[in-house]
Amino acid sequence: MLERIRSFTSHDIDFALAQTAREGWHATAEQFEVALMHDADGCFLAESAGAPVSMITTTCYAVSAWIGHLIVVPDYRRRGLGERMIAYALDYLAGRGYSTVRLEADPMGVGIYRRLGFQQQFRSLRFRCDPPHNPILTGSGNVLPCQGGQQLAALDRHAFGDDRQSQLAGLVAKARATFAYQSQGEIQGYAVAFPSVVGVHLGPWIARNREVAASLIDRVLTEFAETSIVVGVPETNPDAVELLKDRGFRETESSLRMIRGGPAPEGDSQQLFAIANGAMG
Repeated sequence: MLERIRSFTSHDIDFALAQTAREGWHATAEQFEVALMHDADGCFLAESAGAPVSMITTTCYAVSAWIGHLIVVPDYRRRGLGERMIAYALDYLAGRGYSTVRLEADPMGVGIYRRLGFQQQFRSLRFRCDPPHNPILTGSGNVLPCQGGQQLAALDRHAFGDDRQSQLAGLVAKARATFAYQSQGEIQGYAVAFPSVVGVHLGPWIARNREVAASLIDRVLTEFAETSIVVGVPETNPDAVELLKDRGFRETESSLRMIRGGPAPEGDSQQLFAIANGAMG
């Protein structure tokens, strides 16, 4: 019997990591720390008999929001708990004034999301590359380590379609490395190498054109030459897919990008080479 849904706190991260590991997801403590830093009131956990049995997170940007990390422990599945958690998250977001909500659905969850009014946008592809890596190294001299800043936020806003400056600052602060491509005093792209259970998650990866994107991915491959790298790519950016395949990345199981409400800011899909992660966009 479900007793309550309460706020998710830093003390619940170990539970969350155990659940994401069982599902085969690549979430890390740093990812949950960023979620709590960005919106401590927007992450939730359900309890039964005093024990956690389900979780979900929300992320609020300037005009749109995301839902992620929906997991129900196996013994409590097929009881409607997942649908109840999504409804709870949607009520929370509606209370904050958000009508546009996105998420990335694994195949098992698509039916639930459709019943709650979410519609398909496109496939969100997943890729992985294990060492040895194959950087092509074209123009990487313009790529330097970066600590973030307003220039990254402006570039990101154009590609992503919404202002996520606060979350971006958290991602950069927790990243293993962040690189920016600079030419003639202007930042043309950036890439965040974030901790992953397999090594490094590449994303966000934003670039004004394919050449800039290639230089950034090659710098990441060189910097983490002995590390497995995973990345999530919108299928709407074929240049990203081609760059990864050229460098030996293999495609793994994809997710489905879904949206509820609108009208929605879309950004520039040709500059969005990789998402931050499936839970936050």
